[in-house]
Amino acid sequence: DDCADPGLTWVRRLAVLHPGDPSALVPLLLELRRLGVGEGLFLPAGVPHAYLHGAGVEVMGASDNVVRGGLTPKHVDREEL
Repeated sequence: DDCADPGLTWVRRLAVLHPGDPSALVPLLLELRRLGVGEGLFLPAGVPHAYLHGAGVEVMGASDNVVRGGLTPKHVDREEL
């Protein structure tokens, strides 16, 4: 994509991959970060985040309180989010 705004580029890609899912607009609201090989990022509990490309490992305490807002075939709970 030739767009200078990475958020808009991601919105276009996600709209194609997840037609009709309003969560495709979320890249316009969040801070986009691109991590290189071997880099990491700490996010405290309660911070909304998404992995848009590549592979990663998320380490978190044992719990069942993950709330998904979209862009996944897993259970999405927009009301709770």
